Amino acid sequence: MEVQRPGTLRVTSFLNAVLWPTVCRMSDAQVPQPPREPEIEFLGKLAHGALVVARIVLALAGIAAICYGCWQAYYGSAWPLVAPDSEVPTPAGSSPAGSSIVWFTVGLPLVVPADCWLTKNRYRPWLLGISAVLWFAPSLIGDATQYGYILRMFATLIAVMSLLVWRTLWRLTEQPAT
Repeated sequence: MEVQRPGTLRVTSFLNAVLWPTVCRMSDAQVPQPPREPEIEFLGKLAHGALVVARIVLALAGIAAICYGCWQAYYGSAWPLVAPDSEVPTPAGSSPAGSSIVWFTVGLPLVVPADCWLTKNRYRPWLLGISAVLWFAPSLIGDATQYGYILRMFATLIAVMSLLVWRTLWRLTEQPAT
């Protein structure tokens, strides 16, 4: 078989070397869609607006998580509301390296645009590489917990899954092209 031009397919017969057309040119006319009801349009716009607010909240939560992780990495404490020079005991077994990076792993996917994580593009290998470093590097530099990488991987998974749900709902509420 060989394709001559889009929409036309020709089959080569080896017995008599004659080209037999099998598919005619397709029509460019689109099938008309029935009009949507006004209530459906309104609810779609309302849901789309709520998803914009939800994405802003997710991005702010990601920024807050990264800032909290920076606080923990700098002060080495899990208590950001207490002055660093006060004598408040920190939780037993808390490691600044491991516990602060958990917040980076949950915050990074929420801050980066959803399509960078969820579609094949040039950013996804870089994001996965950065995530892998964030998952396993604290184990190499002496994380206090033996299986901390599982918690960091799970934090990234939860953040990416929330973006997946958000993007699915976003695409369902998009207005069709007119």
